[in-house]
Amino acid sequence: MRRALTWPLLMCALAHAQPDPRALLLAAIDIPLSSDRLTEAGVDEVYAGAVLADPQARLYVRARALAALVALDAPSARDRLERVLRAGEVPELRIQAAIGLARGFAPDRAVEALLHDVQASAPRALRDVIRAELRASRARAEFP
Repeated sequence: MRRALTWPLLMCALAHAQPDPRALLLAAIDIPLSSDRLTEAGVDEVYAGAVLADPQARLYVRARALAALVALDAPSARDRLERVLRAGEVPELRIQAAIGLARGFAPDRAVEALLHDVQASAPRALRDVIRAELRASRARAEFP
């Protein structure tokens, strides 16, 4: 005869479960992402890409996955960021993509041209972020 899983048994099982450190890091609010920290937790390009592509994942976690791709200097990072920035349906992810491109790849002329191009037709929030990031990028280039 099978026993029903009761609330106390479920809570006991959950208390002994090992949480996924990759998921914990991407969900963390007060832990900055760095290449070393991401690697230590087991976050790689494949995992971050899967989280980004998962529409069921929390928006904050998907945005952190975008930032993780930049921090990891993933080969596909720039392409993924460009795709999200140009064709993304989620405004917050488009903003994170603009920030990632500006901070991770500018002052590359092609990235700056892309940001200017998107800025011309972007909603106000995205336009404001792009303007601020381009200004900060120029300042970083002038005063390294």
